[in-house]
Amino acid sequence: MKKTVSAALLLGILFVAAGCGASQGSGKGLDVSIRGVVQSVNDVSGGKEKGLFVEGKLEPDTKFDKASIRVKPSTSVYAVKNGKKEKASMNDLHKGQRVEVSFGDNPVAESYPVQAEAEQVVILESDPGS
Repeated sequence: MKKTVSAALLLGILFVAAGCGASQGSGKGLDVSIRGVVQSVNDVSGGKEKGLFVEGKLEPDTKFDKASIRVKPSTSVYAVKNGKKEKASMNDLHKGQRVEVSFGDNPVAESYPVQAEAEQVVILESDPGS
């Protein structure tokens, strides 16, 4: 009886771990997980973190089309200005911006949409025609 309960418990833990597995990146942690438009930005943890919801198209170099993303103080945030990537902060993130987000080796809850912590966020330059 104890062996059956232990086996069932172990199997349950394995299923939970599989659902929250790490992203399938190259190990460098900078593959683009999602590229899209920020639909919403919310303060999390009393304003110490940001919650983003990003929607985009699934492209050959991306893994997801929708994602709920947590941006922590440790997340690298950049903005592309005049073709150059410059350091930015999570306070520079706003609704309507086009971004590229890399989850790196952070765990990804493989729900739909996925939920993950960003390792890097790049705010892309606005198209002058838009």
